[in-house]
Amino acid sequence: ELTGVFKLGASTTIGSYVLPQLLDIFIKEFPEIEVSMKVQNSKSIIGEILDFEIDMGIIEGQCHHASIEVIPWRKDRLAIFCSPNHPLAKLKTVTAEDLGKAKWILREPGSGSRAIFENALTGIMNNVDVILELGNTEAVKNAVEANIGISCLSIYTLERSIKHKELIELKTPFIDLSRFYYILVHKKKYKNQLLQSCLDFWSRYSSVKKQKE
Repeated sequence: ELTGVFKLGASTTIGSYVLPQLLDIFIKEFPEIEVSMKVQNSKSIIGEILDFEIDMGIIEGQCHHASIEVIPWRKDRLAIFCSPNHPLAKLKTVTAEDLGKAKWILREPGSGSRAIFENALTGIMNNVDVILELGNTEAVKNAVEANIGISCLSIYTLERSIKHKELIELKTPFIDLSRFYYILVHKKKYKNQLLQSCLDFWSRYSSVKKQKE
């Protein structure tokens, strides 16, 4: 059986909402491997990969660094949402003008969710009135629920709150908020049997079809 320490880095949404169930399967399949996982924003995970502090990273933002191998892993989408008491909650669809007038609560710069959100708005909205930046997904959700402003996060983080009508997803068909999660590995990282087995495990749970060569 494989033994050793597998150092995994995950951006906040993935580490908190996507990986826990898969880690349970991983631990049962590789009981002798110790998992050490860091949960940080995407920018920090990229830095950890470059410094060889972790073996593998899974992030929700994009990475274009020449020294890092980037493997699309899973599809996701962001959702713009508000409190049930917010004026926009009553609208069937909202416009760019509606969003431009709203107060926003966003994740901190360096967050994958923040980067995707800002890129999606390019050419649609020139200004976003950000009144609060928070480094924690649950803190953002709680602030929106308190009707301080509206926000945009992964649908993974919102499903339960939307189901219980604690938060309302706003319909914004004019914005493409789809994205991928990516596996990151340093190109110069030696892929021993332990690392290769770990990469093979996570690849089995990919939702992205491999392109035919």
